[in-house]
Amino acid sequence: MNVVQRVFSRHRGSRHEAKARLERVIAHDRARISPGQLQHLREDLIRTLTHHLDIDPDNVRVELIPQGRELRLDARIALRRAV
Repeated sequence: MNVVQRVFSRHRGSRHEAKARLERVIAHDRARISPGQLQHLREDLIRTLTHHLDIDPDNVRVELIPQGRELRLDARIALRRAV
């Protein structure tokens, strides 16, 4: 990587990653949802969706994301094939 690419690179460093992790921890605290409860919700979603869709249960991510003063439940679920 040359000097110009390094200067104008949009690579997110560890500072941004740490900030994002802290925001997720704060979001969990505000929602009063423990990591265990979120894991249980993930398992319930997988169990329910497998009745209707061919999903990859190992590639399901569920997290709380802060948006301003509100929280968003974000679920990313990989389909194995198009429906």
